[in-house]
Amino acid sequence: MQLRPTDASGHYALGLALQALQEMPEAHKQFEKSIQLQPLQTEAYFQLGLMDLEDHNLDSASERFNRVLLRAPEHAGALFGMGRVQFEKKITAKLRSSWNRRSLLIHPYGKRITIWAWPMLGLTEKMIRKKN
Repeated sequence: MQLRPTDASGHYALGLALQALQEMPEAHKQFEKSIQLQPLQTEAYFQLGLMDLEDHNLDSASERFNRVLLRAPEHAGALFGMGRVQFEKKITAKLRSSWNRRSLLIHPYGKRITIWAWPMLGLTEKMIRKKN
């Protein structure tokens, strides 16, 4: 970024490259710099939302996805991200209120559900078999 340090798109592209290399703190800085230079940089907000979601910073992820959706209401990634935030908040609340901290796996497209935490979620094996 020495040639054009004020290029928001360049910082965004560098952030993507660093993200691919698993250099998350540096990628985060580049996305933030991109937004600082161009506040309407929707995709930089989206990438930061994904990073927040991965780090389980649900409130921050929700805020970033909302910023994307204000500018691009049909942004599929941000819509999916908001759904994941809501899902994670609901599951986290249930896990916190239960001693049973077993794993939960739900197929991302809803075609098949496999749950190992049935009692915690108020489900029975019979209910699960009906759904499959």
